[in-house]
Amino acid sequence: VERIDALLTRRRQLVGMRTMERNRIQQVIERFSKKQITQHIKFLSAQITAIEGQVDDEIDSDPTLREKVNIMTSVPGVGDGTARALLAELGELGEASRQQIGALAGVAPFDKQSGKSDRKRTTRGGRTGARTAGYMAALSAQRCNPIIKAFAERLKAKGKPFKVIMVACIRKLFTLLNALLKTGQMWNPRTAQTNL
Repeated sequence: VERIDALLTRRRQLVGMRTMERNRIQQVIERFSKKQITQHIKFLSAQITAIEGQVDDEIDSDPTLREKVNIMTSVPGVGDGTARALLAELGELGEASRQQIGALAGVAPFDKQSGKSDRKRTTRGGRTGARTAGYMAALSAQRCNPIIKAFAERLKAKGKPFKVIMVACIRKLFTLLNALLKTGQMWNPRTAQTNL
């Protein structure tokens, strides 16, 4: 898991560099510079592909990790990239309680009360990488996962702001993944709701 985490950190760095180069190429008009930037983008893309292959090899060499990835990717909205990121960033999935998973990812609301003051609950802290991966997965799950979609629609009907809905959907998705990994079950829409 530590090796996977290190590889994914390097992948994030390379993706950031590739994004910067893609932004630069839109502003360059000189032909030689444009050619160099294009070559650099191709080189970075090849490096990213190589790292992804190395991560897949690491996962395939460990049956436990492979099984975890298979369970996570069986959930609509969770792809290979998200599963890899959660494996590295939130290794406690399947072993911790749903409250602990929410707190570790920084999506569990905490009260901010002192004396008679009564402020809104907020989320803070947690692991940024897990939260980022969860955000993209929750965004996708709101379209294709019946449980997350219905949950988001209920919150929207109550007039909740977009950010609140997203954080709640991330937490719900992590809770679902945690329950499936704990029991070793693949996604099944009929039984998934009972696992939460």
